[in-house]
Amino acid sequence: MRFASVCTVLCIAISSLSGAWAVAAPAPVAAADLAGLLKSLAQMPGLQAQFVEKKTMALLAAPLVTTGALYYTQPGMLARHTATPAMSVVVVDAKQVRMWDGKRWEVLDFAKQPVVRGFVDSFVRILQGDAPALERLYAMQFAALPAGRWTLTLRPKQAPLSQVVEFMTLAGQGLAVQSMRMVELGGDETVTTFAAVDTARKFSDAEKTKYFPQPGR
Repeated sequence: MRFASVCTVLCIAISSLSGAWAVAAPAPVAAADLAGLLKSLAQMPGLQAQFVEKKTMALLAAPLVTTGALYYTQPGMLARHTATPAMSVVVVDAKQVRMWDGKRWEVLDFAKQPVVRGFVDSFVRILQGDAPALERLYAMQFAALPAGRWTLTLRPKQAPLSQVVEFMTLAGQGLAVQSMRMVELGGDETVTTFAAVDTARKFSDAEKTKYFPQPGR
């Protein structure tokens, strides 16, 4: 699996801070400080959102645009269903990343991919509201803005993540993450915006099988 394919899974946290799409009414959250935001995120049952991702690379004449939907359920399972430019499914849990390209599954063991594990741990820690873990991984800068809006900038402290990513900036309102901009050390960047964000999403057993599939099922 290409490193870029795994990293883009994390783009729910993971856009320019301008032009973020409107979202469904965000759940109330005391986002006056980072502790309040993380505490409220930890109480979120699940999440669903539509996304548009634009990845700008030095080797490409135009940004690579990807669209689809993201799903998250506690205690830490994430799925990305890509619609364009090609259909695919990527599912992340505590131990591995598995990817379906329409023909076959590919499974990536975290134990053999420390950079990918760093990305996944970071994202899941945000949605779980795990402040101590985030403080170990990042230098964090939080800003509370008018109308319940906020931004959070994360700069990796530790290798191997610090050898790949310069910073990530998340922007949101209430519990709804509206955008993320990830800038790599080489200058490439990924900008993602979200629509129809549902921060109170609960999944039935049938929906978990549908949205978080496993090889052979």
